[in-house]
Amino acid sequence: MNNMSESINMSRQQYIEWIPQIIYNHHQSGPAGTVVAGPPYRDPFNHVFDPLLTTSLDGVGAAMINRLHQEDRPGYTRLGGSVFSSWWNGGLRTTPYYQYNRDFDRNYRQSYTFLCAFERLIPNNANPYPITPQEWKFKNSIDYSVSLNYAILNHAVRHGDELLYNIYLMVEIRSNEEKKILGRCIPKMPKQSKMLSKLLKRKQSKKMKMLFSTGIEQVYQLSFMILCTKIHPKEIHVATSCRLIKQISLQRSIFECVDQIRNFGKSYPAGSYIVKTAQAFRPHVIDMFEPQDHPNDFLYPGGPPIRPYDAAGWTLAYQMGVEVDRIMEGFDGPFVRVPYGEIQSPPSFNLANSSGYLLDARSNNVFMVVNELLQAKINVFRTSSDQKGLPMGSFYVSNAGKKILEKAAKEYGVKPVAISGQPAGSKEIKPARIGLFDLYGGSMPSGWVRWMMEQFQFPYQLVFTKEIDGGQLNEKFDVLVFIGPGIPPAGSAGGITRSQPKAEEIDPAYHHMLGSISKSASIPQLKSFLQSGGKIITVGAATSLAYHLDLPVSNALVEMGSEGKEKALTGEKYYIPGSVLECLWTILILQTME
Repeated sequence: MNNMSESINMSRQQYIEWIPQIIYNHHQSGPAGTVVAGPPYRDPFNHVFDPLLTTSLDGVGAAMINRLHQEDRPGYTRLGGSVFSSWWNGGLRTTPYYQYNRDFDRNYRQSYTFLCAFERLIPNNANPYPITPQEWKFKNSIDYSVSLNYAILNHAVRHGDELLYNIYLMVEIRSNEEKKILGRCIPKMPKQSKMLSKLLKRKQSKKMKMLFSTGIEQVYQLSFMILCTKIHPKEIHVATSCRLIKQISLQRSIFECVDQIRNFGKSYPAGSYIVKTAQAFRPHVIDMFEPQDHPNDFLYPGGPPIRPYDAAGWTLAYQMGVEVDRIMEGFDGPFVRVPYGEIQSPPSFNLANSSGYLLDARSNNVFMVVNELLQAKINVFRTSSDQKGLPMGSFYVSNAGKKILEKAAKEYGVKPVAISGQPAGSKEIKPARIGLFDLYGGSMPSGWVRWMMEQFQFPYQLVFTKEIDGGQLNEKFDVLVFIGPGIPPAGSAGGITRSQPKAEEIDPAYHHMLGSISKSASIPQLKSFLQSGGKIITVGAATSLAYHLDLPVSNALVEMGSEGKEKALTGEKYYIPGSVLECLWTILILQTME
């Protein structure tokens, strides 16, 4: 997602200004019993890839492992020797594949000693040259890094013309062959695939055509229409469509419709975007708008599933609620090309004169506006009933906030709705005093939430263990937020076990960050905070706070073991890969007893 300056700059270098043919990422430790994990990776690779991309990546991997073996450096694992696949679109290693770049992580051993993994000591195709347990020094990792660096450089020098020509083949020639391809067999339709195989043997073309038209999806749709000015039935607003375009505008050829058009019986308003698939980086275009169909991957027929390396499905347009239509035939119209690499902003609106305005809470950008209004000491209210076509819970502000609303209409794509007076029953809101829990040395989950709060202009204050143990939390906070690690697990007296320095070893300015949440000193203060009207939000591992508060909740993902103790369900009994799920909310009001 091009939401940060860092990711925008990376995308600009990789896909606009530089466009390298090889992107090499020095990364984390390899699997136990190995030194390095690299290409070729295990199945599946994403089905939108050109086959030449996959085999070109294998060629780079061959150069890497050959160089190590020439220098008698064992321990390179590939294929099924690691969990890494080429399915997911979203990391520094995998995203370039959708732009025809050969990209890979080099995961190498960093620890002082090797874990003995006996199953890796016998050579196989995944581990051609196993490494035996031995003392490992940092210099060894550096030596492997240098060898692999030279392997990449040597491959680029010797085969640079091939790499460039292969990109030309994938981009230019393949994109012009769209109409020659009937369709594709996709994993979610195994029955149709088997039927197609039988028909091919019998050469029954009429039935084959019927099968494609009714069951098997055509892969070469020619373009996508993105309705950017029309509100989606789910009420996702204009700014969301522009954010979706932002994710691909640094890498794709995009057009904007300057006048209303009609295509195949459907009307598209001016401002809609057209993304044609006959262009470079076509795989990424398809991947942003089409659903992913990860193969059903099992260890053996009827056996346990093999987990995907990372996300199995994402479909960004679906997650963002943006209405997208496939266009299966070529068409043209009053289109203007969006400048290549130019980030799109929501269209601005002129604010009508009124005594007050409504803001739709279903638009994310509205919360930035509300926080700006509150920081400017302007009264903001929430409605208790539907008003002017906007649902209950929308925000009302008088014309005292007109200057801020005018800015929001121009910069955020927020469209205030004029209203003649304050709706009856609306309630004034106040900015919450938010405390975000953090640890000495930082927490990545907490850090991401901090960044998100900053983007939406929520005021917050970091809170550490010592401040919690000191009590009187209600005097400083209305809400405490715990993200990920920090709260002790059920049945444990102490929190995160990360090692911390002694106070005398660090600057006094950081002493207040030391300490871990404990059952004896911290939990009673959190319970007192709740009983005095405070609110606590927990995410991930921090939800174990419910057990310490003796709330009537239990873990549903456990079973009773043979020894009479609960144990976690295995992957055979409970399995959810990293896919898009629909969440059905159940609100349960719990009251703690004093």
